[in-house]
Amino acid sequence: MSMDIIGSTGSGFSTLIVIVFAAASIAGYWATFAKAGKPGWGALIPFYNLYLLIKIAGRPGWWLVLCFIPLVNVIIVLIVSLDIAKNFGKGAGFGVLLWLFPMIMYLVLGFGSAQYAGAPAASAAPAAPAAPAAGPTQTESGGTGGSGDGMTAMTSSGPSHLPPITTTSAGQRIEAAPLVAPPSAGPVPPTSPRPRA
Repeated sequence: MSMDIIGSTGSGFSTLIVIVFAAASIAGYWATFAKAGKPGWGALIPFYNLYLLIKIAGRPGWWLVLCFIPLVNVIIVLIVSLDIAKNFGKGAGFGVLLWLFPMIMYLVLGFGSAQYAGAPAASAAPAAPAAPAAGPTQTESGGTGGSGDGMTAMTSSGPSHLPPITTTSAGQRIEAAPLVAPPSAGPVPPTSPRPRA
């Protein structure tokens, strides 16, 4: 009779250990996903959590298919772990530990001080064109170009959606048309001359 009690207690204890490890693993993934701007609940869904890890690593989503190929999956998960470590500002050693001991290392990553820097630029959306340098610039018009007056002009460039303002040395103010529409304005309607009153 005492053997049955010991056997059932051991089984209950091992179940408790499994539950604790699963909860710790889910918590680590959840916190890591949240830091990377992904839904934390994704840690609860099989295969979707692997897809989120691949996206956090900056790799294309179709890499999930590679995770189902024997031996290839080991290399893919190693690469993803290294990329995740890199995107959180950690080194290759941390990435290898992330690959070997994911339950512990995702807890460290999720609840530690590491900040998600984002996926590499190659897999991100194309960046917006650089804004022109702020501040005034001087240009000199020669005797044959432009107005031909040979005056020095001062150009002030502000935000890219506002027209540059040019002031000549004679104090004349010239305003050019905007080159870029404001980001929130949508398409710019054609301008028509105002009717005279």
